[in-house]
Amino acid sequence: MKSIKVGVWVCLIVSFAQAAWAEDQTQWAPDKRDITYAGVEATDNPRKLDVYLPAKAKKPFPLLVWYHGGGLTSGTKNYVNDQRIASYWRSKGVAVVNVDYRLSPQVKFPAYIEDAAQATAWAFRNAAKLGADPKRIYVGGHSAGAYLATMQAMDERYLRAQGVELTSLAGFISLSGQMTTHFNVRKERGLSDLPLVVDDAAPSHYIRKNIPRLLLLIGDHDWPARLEENQLMYAQFVQLAKTDKASFKVIADRDHNAIYDRIPQPQDETYKVISEFIGVD
Repeated sequence: MKSIKVGVWVCLIVSFAQAAWAEDQTQWAPDKRDITYAGVEATDNPRKLDVYLPAKAKKPFPLLVWYHGGGLTSGTKNYVNDQRIASYWRSKGVAVVNVDYRLSPQVKFPAYIEDAAQATAWAFRNAAKLGADPKRIYVGGHSAGAYLATMQAMDERYLRAQGVELTSLAGFISLSGQMTTHFNVRKERGLSDLPLVVDDAAPSHYIRKNIPRLLLLIGDHDWPARLEENQLMYAQFVQLAKTDKASFKVIADRDHNAIYDRIPQPQDETYKVISEFIGVD
């Protein structure tokens, strides 16, 4: 009899947990799902995006175009964590466009950057229709997504090919991004991890004075040399290019993933820095 009672309690706990999980996922659901931004409408077309719209924010609100991480070989906007964080920004009065893009090895450089630029252009063209401010569009991402965002900021040809000028966008956000040639691009080209490469596939290849507003965020316990890559790029902006358009912040006690995962936590430093950059409370 005792084992039966224990079994009943276990079933009840599991049921409550499942109900809470289902409720949370409902709260995290996008307002508009799987909008095709490039290519033909098809179930196997990965070039789709989700839109999260603030329910109570005063219009027009800022809009954040966001690209997921995954080394350019994996990841999706449909991961629960990406949905949770997009929903958190929505609750703070920021519209979010969560973007999927084609991945390597199905495509190679620069196809995924071109996809990202097409998604940015979609957001730019549709911002007003969504209730967002076309003058307050920000572009960012985590890890590989940060690489995609930063490449758009630094090599203006990608957005210009889509009819969008860098001056039309309010700013770019790189969270744990790679500033040298991305390790997967090197792999595509048959190159090893060393030495580091800075070529047309590297954000730091395009260091100059007239950049858009750019926020570089990195954890103090990120992957080997990733922190130093960001430090070097920021130093080049300040000391060589003589521009004040770039901002740089090291987030204490954060590794490559925690700097992103902990954004929804109370008093999170990453959230504070990004929200200040965007101009929201």
